[in-house]
Amino acid sequence: MHLGLTFSYLVFIEMVYILNIGGEENNKYFIIILCIGISYPFMYDNFQMLKQGTSYWDDPWNYSDFLLIWSGLFQIGNLAISGPYELHSRLVMIIMVFGIL
Repeated sequence: MHLGLTFSYLVFIEMVYILNIGGEENNKYFIIILCIGISYPFMYDNFQMLKQGTSYWDDPWNYSDFLLIWSGLFQIGNLAISGPYELHSRLVMIIMVFGIL
């Protein structure tokens, strides 16, 4: 499920942080890649939550998925507003990478 999300973060980190292909225009495209990567886990977990109801929360892994997805959405908004080079953006990115692992 998280393969697309992992790949999108891999591309983002490689292009923005390692190769430093920055600039406001390029960062917008990389943020779109993150949005595409998180869209499937977001839709999948929301459909599972609607389908299972309160029993969705019986599985402990759903808590980590829920936290990862909403942290990713926060990260995307944070990157769009502040940019990837602010300290808080980098800290949230580190948390997201460890969450994906």
